[in-house]
Amino acid sequence: MNNTLNLLAIVFLISLCSSHSLYGQLLSKEAEISLLTCRQGDSVENMFGHTAIRIHDPVMEKNEIFNYGIYNFQEDNFLMKFLRGKLLYYLGKEKYLNFLSVYSHQKRSVIEQKLILNYNQKIKLYQALQENYKPENRRYLYDFFFDNCATRILQLFENNIEGLELPGPIEDVTHRQMLDSYSSAMPWTDFGIDIIIGSLADDKTTVQQQSFLPNYLLRILEKTTINGKAL
Repeated sequence: MNNTLNLLAIVFLISLCSSHSLYGQLLSKEAEISLLTCRQGDSVENMFGHTAIRIHDPVMEKNEIFNYGIYNFQEDNFLMKFLRGKLLYYLGKEKYLNFLSVYSHQKRSVIEQKLILNYNQKIKLYQALQENYKPENRRYLYDFFFDNCATRILQLFENNIEGLELPGPIEDVTHRQMLDSYSSAMPWTDFGIDIIIGSLADDKTTVQQQSFLPNYLLRILEKTTINGKAL
């Protein structure tokens, strides 16, 4: 009888220690972090596509999206502010299935790239996202070319993944040339964009600058390495 009680006590203590080891833990070792690239839509606000980060941890029951592209579409002079970098954006968080249902409804495909990271790299990246999501940190002044939903993610990776090595520019192009392939089907929108963005758009782009378009960021990450190994 005593032996049975002792065995039960040991099992209880082991299970208690296991539960305490998860308590307060940000992510388990089963967690995955992915980049989601959403294809472009057929209206002005989504014609360039979108990018977000997915955190999936079946052990901690997390399946959430961090999205740097939240804004108020009802803002006065939305398009002008959007292109001139005068629009206030913020980092949002939502459930993965809710995020996916929006793009499914719009018939826009979503591509997932799972990052090959070690546990410490995942924790550091997740902590940085949590810090960015604090109310005092989540808002930022959007810049069409240099500070948007996609460039923020590449900066996040550069700042928090040690040994990250970016490739050279994906193409030898200017900002304007990059945009033309997206807006050519909307000639009046294309004309308006050309007027608003000005001569700055005619400078050759670095790989970091090319990350402002989600599809380019996807291609950049395909060629990015960590200490010589594929990201």
